[in-house]
Amino acid sequence: MSLNIDGLSLSINGRTILDRVNLRVADGQRVGLIGSSGSGKSMIARSVLGTAPLTASLSGSILVDGLQILGSDDRSLADLRGSRMGMIFQNPSTALNPVKKVYSQVELPLRRHYRLSTQERHRRVMEILAQVGLDADLAGSYPHELSGGQQQRAAIATALVTKPRLILADEPTTALDAVTQRQIVDLLVSLVDQSGASLLFITHDFSVLARVADYCYILDAGRVVESGQTQSILHSPSSPQGRTLVGAARELTLRADGGKHGNY
Repeated sequence: MSLNIDGLSLSINGRTILDRVNLRVADGQRVGLIGSSGSGKSMIARSVLGTAPLTASLSGSILVDGLQILGSDDRSLADLRGSRMGMIFQNPSTALNPVKKVYSQVELPLRRHYRLSTQERHRRVMEILAQVGLDADLAGSYPHELSGGQQQRAAIATALVTKPRLILADEPTTALDAVTQRQIVDLLVSLVDQSGASLLFITHDFSVLARVADYCYILDAGRVVESGQTQSILHSPSSPQGRTLVGAARELTLRADGGKHGNY
């Protein structure tokens, strides 16, 4: 499923958050959106989902598989979010409902958007839990009984259980240690490729992004300042913001490798 953003601007109380953003995700493509904290990355995701703040003023165009998001009614957006778009949030401990067991949370999108039998819902829930690497006995656990990595796997299962065609992942590894980050990133890439879905992966870390996306956009102060093939930008960024982000990724990689040169 494709995503086409053209001239997207967003302001809140007269303050510009996004300034004429253009971005493309082709059907089946994995694209990165990278920028420092406060650059507006998450607001782009919220705009695509149709969950921008009520006080926000938006202009431009957001087409998801040809459907115009801006101006669409709440019912249409809710149906789209549940069945054709999936969202993976930054912090699974807050994204998951603390008083509901994992099984109930993963099952909920199926209850809301599809008329399936109990047996079919059960089959699909257990199937996706296995795909994300969660043991069946963890289906009866509460989020606080899981590790951070297990929580994010449950959140991924919840986002993917309806087999969405467009997946938005907003800093999905930030709260995790380096080893778990790589496991979650590789898992997400594998699941996306298996399903043939499209992915917009949002992050501030080039060392993570390089494992996910072949093409990326760099956002700074609400504007796209550079875009291109991820490896090309890593080796020769043209914008000051790109050079800063690449430098930070190299520093993190060197630390993780104990001072040795490593691959992104």
